[in-house]
Amino acid sequence: MSIKAFGIDAVILKTKKQIDIYLQHKSKEILEQAVDRLAENTPVLTGRAKRGWMIKPAGAQLRITNDVPYIGELNEGHSPQAPARFVEATLLSIPEIRPNGIIVLDVEDT
Repeated sequence: MSIKAFGIDAVILKTKKQIDIYLQHKSKEILEQAVDRLAENTPVLTGRAKRGWMIKPAGAQLRITNDVPYIGELNEGHSPQAPARFVEATLLSIPEIRPNGIIVLDVEDT
């Protein structure tokens, strides 16, 4: 005996699209949380570096950036307001972000 299932490819494709949309949404939420925390932890003199944090598309990915020229110096500890490597410490304080920069989502969060 054999059974043929029709339309299964369409169901799989639709499910994959739904999963992709969900993962993009959750990833963006996590990145927005990271940007908020980075802004909170950025040393402030004029506020320029604090306002510099943003999420930018990079191909199929999203990246957190700060184009302020001296953000690297601030992250090296050149301000008494924040410890060296505050960027890394801030990002690693978010449970979903791993040291390699990959966001890991728990399926049970759905």
